[in-house]
Amino acid sequence: MSHQIYQLVTDRILALLEQGVVPWKKPWKTTAGAVAPSNFVSRKPYRGVNIFLLVAQGFGSPYWLTFRQAQERGGHVRRGERGTPIVFWRIDQKTSEEVEGEEPAAEHRRILLRYYTVFNVEQCEGLEVPGAFAVGDDPSFDPIPACEAVYANMPHPPALRHGGERACYFRGDDRVQMPKPEAFRLREHYYSTLYHELAHYAEARIMPRRKLAPWDCGMFRRDGSA
Repeated sequence: MSHQIYQLVTDRILALLEQGVVPWKKPWKTTAGAVAPSNFVSRKPYRGVNIFLLVAQGFGSPYWLTFRQAQERGGHVRRGERGTPIVFWRIDQKTSEEVEGEEPAAEHRRILLRYYTVFNVEQCEGLEVPGAFAVGDDPSFDPIPACEAVYANMPHPPALRHGGERACYFRGDDRVQMPKPEAFRLREHYYSTLYHELAHYAEARIMPRRKLAPWDCGMFRRDGSA
């Protein structure tokens, strides 16, 4: 079981790397970057490798919870959303002590590695979520006309929506989700990220015979639909 969990975490990190953007170095500013990822119910911050796994998902809110926790609080995970695995080391079953994302000291004999699947509150509906965090210092964005024309002149472009902190192409909805332009450190970073997601669109719609990359968000649906 431990080896399977190690492989699960490794696969998730590799998938993030293969997206073409190093997950711990995003070209846009994160609104929740100053707040550690935390459990929505307990407000307890996550630790160890879990911080990396959660921050790399690019959501604007730092709050996470399990599928059951969302239901217990009158909400639910939005259909089609995919959770993020986090790991726990359970040390000495008599004391039931858990250390998140960190390997325990050698003197503990009984060790159980477990993992849970959590969802960001932005993936949920029906929850009372704390107010949004401010993004960045400079809200201005000066578009580059030539770059804007690339998307504007596409014959059948996907829908383009801005908001949150995810840059992704959703195949099922045929749309590109981008952070707000002003969240990017450089305007060139915005367009390079947009074009990267448009390449996923082209792979799915213009070149459908090619096998879709595993990071296509449209394939990451909880109900298994595309």
